[in-house]
Amino acid sequence: MDMHTELIERIDDLAPHERKNVAAALQELLATCHDATLGYVEAAKDAKDPELSHLLSSCALEHEEAGNAIAKMLLEMNVEPHVTHSFGGEIHRRLIALRSSIGHGEAASLLPECERGEHVAISRYEKALSLKLPIPIADTLLDLATACRERRAAFDRMRHPW
Repeated sequence: MDMHTELIERIDDLAPHERKNVAAALQELLATCHDATLGYVEAAKDAKDPELSHLLSSCALEHEEAGNAIAKMLLEMNVEPHVTHSFGGEIHRRLIALRSSIGHGEAASLLPECERGEHVAISRYEKALSLKLPIPIADTLLDLATACRERRAAFDRMRHPW
């Protein structure tokens, strides 16, 4: 976690503007998880290799579960979660579809975009982790960011197994 992150015990200890910043960051992460889920579902359908398809489906499920955890945090803050599509997410999904079509669903055509998507998610988690956060929220976000890093590393190892 960023050494500049200020941790507090409870959400009630945040000033109103800090609560607003945390809620906005969580909403952005929720959209990121939603976009990732949709992207991985599409990529899994396009994957030629059943093993790769299964891996991508698992990634979709992991992002869906992360989104559920983030939505729960928002509800605990008395903020209604908004599940939205982002413009960037839509472009990213179209790039995956295009790469898949050109690469005939091969791993080499799908994995770079999946890896890039995880990189975007990591940067959004890091942005959220730089805020003043209650310890339970920081712990959850740190775990979710770690999962993104592990997926990105796994994709990189699949692309470069040597």
